[in-house]
Amino acid sequence: MTDNRSLEFFINMGTYKPKYVSIRVVITSVLSVLLIYIAASIIDPKEVLNRPIIYGYLISIVAFNCITELNIFFINVFKFTKKYSKNIYIYILGMLIITMLLTFLFIGVAEFILGANNVLQNKITQIVLILGLLILLVHLLIILLSNLTKEWFVSKKELSDLKEAKLLSDYNSLKDRLNPHFLFNNLSVLKSLITYSPKDAEIFTQNFTNVYRYVLNSHEKNTVSLQDELEFIKSYIALHQERLGEGLRVLIKIDKDYKKKEIIPMSLQLLVENAIKHNIASKTQKLNIDIYTSKQYIAVKNNINKKETTYSTQTGLSSLIGQYKIMANKEVVISDDNKFFVVEVPFL
Repeated sequence: MTDNRSLEFFINMGTYKPKYVSIRVVITSVLSVLLIYIAASIIDPKEVLNRPIIYGYLISIVAFNCITELNIFFINVFKFTKKYSKNIYIYILGMLIITMLLTFLFIGVAEFILGANNVLQNKITQIVLILGLLILLVHLLIILLSNLTKEWFVSKKELSDLKEAKLLSDYNSLKDRLNPHFLFNNLSVLKSLITYSPKDAEIFTQNFTNVYRYVLNSHEKNTVSLQDELEFIKSYIALHQERLGEGLRVLIKIDKDYKKKEIIPMSLQLLVENAIKHNIASKTQKLNIDIYTSKQYIAVKNNINKKETTYSTQTGLSSLIGQYKIMANKEVVISDDNKFFVVEVPFL
């Protein structure tokens, strides 16, 4: 527990949370005052509390805090640049430049306030600058490391969450594909086709094979092309259409420019499956499913005519939403107006 609190304190030292800003200001102010006091005591104890030194305390507090906070601002802004955000040498170079520029600026301010032209030549100033800048740079390096540590923890957590969501998705996918309902329905259709229409049975078997081949091949992939997913979904839909006949109508309208875009494997299958699973599909109450592209999304839309009872794990769509959030920080858009249910999946 103590280790976790210490680590949390260390990680948050470079943030703008009021608690940690206050801690930084207090630490920096105390150090700046202490440095001048120690330097003045070493050079001339009588000078410790004279008027110029009092002004020096105030200028030093403002200067050290400005240098600290501007460097932290630089660190927090620079880490969003993708090309150089992981390069610690650029961070250090940037902090050195900012520190030196502000140091000379405040030396000029001190000379103006104190009415002196040789502040930099003062031994007290020299000691404060040498020791102070060393301490300040160490302080800033600690803050930089805290930022990098925080990013590492966030990345590690995101990877862990992604693996968990992927495992859950794979588990649900495997369970749904191999559950007795799916196998029984399709094997029953195949048995009937073999007896009454061997040619159709051959086509059905090919589609059945395509579905399982895709499930096995996509198991280890994080993303697949929309083109591959569409080829798979056509075979998957064909299996259901053989069983549901005219009760199921599927219209696929995809802009060819999007076919090379990437999505999470079996995203469309899950959405089509949900539509079939939760809605009636018969000659008198048809289930219409539209699959189409909309800006940077692939959408699955179906009319709503809910079944009274249905088998469902209740986790498929939630798992898909979680995967897109973790993998690309993108939202799966869902709309339901009691007439149509639409799910828009973002391209990766």
